[in-house]
Amino acid sequence: MKIVLGVGAAGVGAIAASYLLTPQRGPSKLDPVIEAQNRAAAQGLLMRKKKDHPVTPEMQANAEGQESKSAPNFSLMGLDGKTYSLASLTGSKPLLIFFIEKECPCCLGAKEFFERLHLLYRAEVNSVGIINAQKDVAEKWRSSTKAVFPILLDPKLSAIKGFNAERGAYVTLVDRNGQILKQYAGYGADMLEELNERLAVLAGVKKRRLNTMGAPGHLTGGCVFPEPELSPTRATD
Repeated sequence: MKIVLGVGAAGVGAIAASYLLTPQRGPSKLDPVIEAQNRAAAQGLLMRKKKDHPVTPEMQANAEGQESKSAPNFSLMGLDGKTYSLASLTGSKPLLIFFIEKECPCCLGAKEFFERLHLLYRAEVNSVGIINAQKDVAEKWRSSTKAVFPILLDPKLSAIKGFNAERGAYVTLVDRNGQILKQYAGYGADMLEELNERLAVLAGVKKRRLNTMGAPGHLTGGCVFPEPELSPTRATD
């Protein structure tokens, strides 16, 4: 089931209200921080029905199976018009990647916490989001969330599949030598704290304070990336 976030007489309307949540106190059971900060820009943004996607042992094992491997080479266009590659994003700095499924409400929630990490370590770590979308959809996603990290376009899922990111909200950490240090199949309060520590070590700085208020209390994944040739109505998970 899909829901279109549209602007009606009452702002985004009652249908979208469940997606426009404010941060809750303490861990939540279901992706609580759905960030559509620019409601006008969210008009027409297609979203799947919100579901909880707890990360299973199998999902986590698959993600951990990527660790210690060489990251796949990629070359993707960013929304800023620049071309980004593995080589350009590593070498001088480690790389943090947030995988975005364009219709996944869980990714809207995870974005908030990824961005907090990006802002904490932006001088020492390159952070990017990779989305399975063309420029028009990706721009609408960026505008609605007011994301400040670079967003790279991967409509054919070349990099997404290269990193074996099965779902949105996957997070991957790559060192300066292009080796995958850690891959998470989702996000949660404990995972964010662990990632914060890893980033500080890689950056060679003291761990910085990360606000995880509102993060899920368990590791939560996103929606499955559909094959590029599938119509949007066929991917419902």
